[in-house]
Amino acid sequence: MKKVLVLLAAAAFVFAFTAPAFSADWSFYGSSRMNTQWLDRDKENSGVNFDDTDLGWFLQGNTRIGARVKAGDISGQFEYGHGATVNTRIIWGEWDFGAGKMGIGQTYTPANFFISNQIFGGDSDMLPYGGIYDGRRPMIRFTFGAFQIALVQPNANITLAGAGDTDTTIPKLEARWNHSFGPVFVELGGLYNTYDEVNIVTDQEISVDSYLLYGGFKYSMGAFYFNGDIWIGQNLGNTTFWTIGASAATLDATGNDVDDTDNFGWLAVIGYKASDMIQLEGGYGMAEHEPDFAGADKDDLAAWYVQATINLAKGVFVVPEFGQIDFKDNAAGVDQGKQTYLAAKWQINF
Repeated sequence: MKKVLVLLAAAAFVFAFTAPAFSADWSFYGSSRMNTQWLDRDKENSGVNFDDTDLGWFLQGNTRIGARVKAGDISGQFEYGHGATVNTRIIWGEWDFGAGKMGIGQTYTPANFFISNQIFGGDSDMLPYGGIYDGRRPMIRFTFGAFQIALVQPNANITLAGAGDTDTTIPKLEARWNHSFGPVFVELGGLYNTYDEVNIVTDQEISVDSYLLYGGFKYSMGAFYFNGDIWIGQNLGNTTFWTIGASAATLDATGNDVDDTDNFGWLAVIGYKASDMIQLEGGYGMAEHEPDFAGADKDDLAAWYVQATINLAKGVFVVPEFGQIDFKDNAAGVDQGKQTYLAAKWQINF
């Protein structure tokens, strides 16, 4: 009997500490996504001195499975991606303390603004072609109503030629604010990142500073919607901001300072819900990067697409799309060619 009482006491002790977990509300979800496409690269872009067309047939990297959890004033989320490899997309916990919220872990940082549904490249959403995307990063984030500020893992993984070490002293800072004015949703935000390049021979420190300022909107009226964003920045290639081209700082001719690169981009998207089964959308975006060093040209690109989302059943849809990316001239004035594609995404949410 004594052993039975001991076992019962132990079971009660364990239950007392695990009971809160049993009271949590778990909501699991998943999404399987295939991308199929024909991609035509002209000879300036193919790397083989002639036009080249290839078939793409792959499980998208943003195929996912995860869950959202809620237990009182504590909430959380985890999400794993299943493309070529399994990766942690989100692992996040947040505490609602009444006046605001504090979150820790990895999820989307404040400097993300999604306005396009472009499928090319596995749901690129036009983000590298004029969109705003700093990704999912480890951070501590505070939310006060419509305002967010985050202390994000700093980026110092791009070492300038001639330097041998990088030092960071503060986290990357990101913030955003948004508000709805009737049918118009408006958002403003930005980021600041800094680190020092250290010459391992002379021990000289060279500061590399980056910033982003952006504004965006979403307008909807009935079946019609129109979205847009515009941004400026400096040395965004030295951060985790997703853009394409010579967007980073470089060492100047003396090797004792940096030549900054100015960044600029914008994106516009228009859509129309023709019926419960079909939604039409098109978009155009561009980005340009202008290095400060003598003799450098702008490195710019532009992209466009048109698509139709066809809903076959609840959570089941196919998205045929046609588009083009024009990489234009690089900073050396060399034509980088075009990519033209015909693609379709096949998706089932569960």
